[in-house]
Amino acid sequence: KPEVARRKRLEFGVGWAASFCIGILFLSDVGYRWLIFVAFVAVLLGGSFVQTNRSRRPPPKMVYTASYSLALLCTCVLQLSMGALLPSLLSDAWIGQTVFALYVFLICIFHCLETVFVAMFHTEDLDFRATLINNGAPYTAAMCVAIVEYWVEYFLLGDSSSLPILTIIGFVVAVIGQFLRSWAQFCAGRNFTHIVADEKVANHRLVTSGPYSFSRHPGYDGWFFWSVATQLLLCNPLCTVAFAIVSWRFFFERIVHEEYGLRQFFGDAYRDYARKVPVRIPGLQAALDRIAT
Repeated sequence: KPEVARRKRLEFGVGWAASFCIGILFLSDVGYRWLIFVAFVAVLLGGSFVQTNRSRRPPPKMVYTASYSLALLCTCVLQLSMGALLPSLLSDAWIGQTVFALYVFLICIFHCLETVFVAMFHTEDLDFRATLINNGAPYTAAMCVAIVEYWVEYFLLGDSSSLPILTIIGFVVAVIGQFLRSWAQFCAGRNFTHIVADEKVANHRLVTSGPYSFSRHPGYDGWFFWSVATQLLLCNPLCTVAFAIVSWRFFFERIVHEEYGLRQFFGDAYRDYARKVPVRIPGLQAALDRIAT
């Protein structure tokens, strides 16, 4: 409903503004930032719980609303990333703190932009799931394994566990991947959804402009390169290979399923488009061609 959409956008804006103010407070007084962070989380949980009870609905398992969760994420960007990154950049500490701060920064930006996209184009779906933080047990496990590998290697090998050139390359590729995914999302608008559509809705159209002019699935391409590049940034040899293999298989299966539906939705229009525009994930287009033949 329009009034519900307006209320959600208002909450979203308030949450964004609050996160900015809290983030500035973190940077201005580093000594108390953890105390403020815990208090802020308590306020978010309490405020969301009160709002849920006032609406006379059963409290959800995750009591965050999307606006509050976004505020928390933005605060994490400033508190965990910039709060650690800025001091280390001003000193000689390149390895360890700085590298991990860059990684946390990329993770938080990814989840923030996913929520921003839903807030703009799918307001009716604006809840905690829009952040993609609860993106399934495999995703959570992958992030945990990556963090464990990084710190185990760092404590065992010290500064030699990381190579600045690989960190720089990984960061640049991850930023490019994030840009490509976000560009694809905002270009497609309501035609882009987090869940593969099994039925065609009335306003669903085939998007072939922007990033879709050189890739059939630029959002997946960007996410693939982003996921692998984050491990390259951390100089995680095991996770770099594992992320590449697992991500490739995940997007292969997802694209096969999605393209079956797209052919049903758009018929010859999509078949002609698929013949002209490939998928840019390495080796995936060749695998799709083998299935087609």
